Amino acid sequence: MKAGKFKKQIDKSLIAVKTYDKIAQAYTKEFFEDKVDIKYLDKFLSLLPKGAKIIDVGCGPGNFTKYFLKNGFSAEGIDLSTEMLKIARKMVPNATFKKMDMRKLKYPSESFGGLCAAYSLYHVPSTQTLTVLKEFNRALKPNGIMILMLQKGKGEDIIPEPFDPKRKMFFKYFQEKEIKDLLKKSGFKIVYGGKRKPRSSLELKRIKLFFIARKQ
Repeated sequence: MKAGKFKKQIDKSLIAVKTYDKIAQAYTKEFFEDKVDIKYLDKFLSLLPKGAKIIDVGCGPGNFTKYFLKNGFSAEGIDLSTEMLKIARKMVPNATFKKMDMRKLKYPSESFGGLCAAYSLYHVPSTQTLTVLKEFNRALKPNGIMILMLQKGKGEDIIPEPFDPKRKMFFKYFQEKEIKDLLKKSGFKIVYGGKRKPRSSLELKRIKLFFIARKQ
């Protein structure tokens, strides 16, 4: 891959990072205590060994990291948004949070029993999605479990951010067959799938997709 092309792809994701830095407080207020996705998290946790170590990829303000710890698991979060990480460290002081790009997880192979990528993978361009999923696979232990939370649709888009329409947000949408094929190619077997409608005007008006997969 040529260096210039790679930089352009990273810049798409950095559109999201820069916007999250600006909306971090409003995002936290709206979603930190939100329970709409708990049933999917509970299904994910039910498939993990007791006390398994979980990496929360794109952890935002740390709400899911907090939930994992509350339920007796070891967990830490990573994100590229400096402001989100500041909030996460304040809201979940007993957790470890690191500034890190999901494209290159700075962990040894087979470091985690579980991986959660909740509303974060869709900020990665489509040309890098398979590479990122393979990186997730690398970081998981044998038979490790991963949960993905995605937006249904086709292609990519840069649109006004619902929390602040003056700012832009980059999204890569997923068709169900597309993500199933990508998971297979990256070494995962799907064990659960679900979907829900958006629950407020501050969410994208798109169906939310949930996939839980096991490392093969």
